[in-house]
Amino acid sequence: MEGQARPTVITILVDHDMEGQAFLLWGTLSATGWLELLPMRLARFVDVGLPYDSTDREVWSFAQANQMLLLTNNRNMEGLESLEQTIHREIGEEVDISLSELVYYGSQPWPFPRSLMVGFFARASTTDICVDANEIAFAEWHTRDGLRAKMAAGDLTLPSPSSIAYRLIHTWLDGATPLS
Repeated sequence: MEGQARPTVITILVDHDMEGQAFLLWGTLSATGWLELLPMRLARFVDVGLPYDSTDREVWSFAQANQMLLLTNNRNMEGLESLEQTIHREIGEEVDISLSELVYYGSQPWPFPRSLMVGFFARASTTDICVDANEIAFAEWHTRDGLRAKMAAGDLTLPSPSSIAYRLIHTWLDGATPLS
């Protein structure tokens, strides 16, 4: 290994409410020899000058701009919400739609930055969309035939086939959703 450059130190930005868990993780990484193999350091918000009440976008942008890993939990969660409860609340806040049924589909890594994207199928119990412009730019309903027509006309393109969004849409288009 003589003459090989030492790897760059990986900085892990620890969300303000994850510091206790981060130090437990750090102890495990140290005890199992990972820190000798891969140089890492923990950085708290206070260490990097991020305010305690930074928004998701500010935290994610900061971590990405500084090439940091982000150790966080569900920053959109309020209290002790499950993913399902968070989705019901977020859909209500973003487009003023209530859901009557919600079924987990899957997840995938999401590099914004180094996060997890989850996919759910849902059935709406209300249908009048009212977009909160502070939360989302645009929302609309599609029928299967209408969506196929827009795609065929080139008026709408789907996300990359490797994405969970693509798989969700195609599962829905094929009529194979797990909703009752």
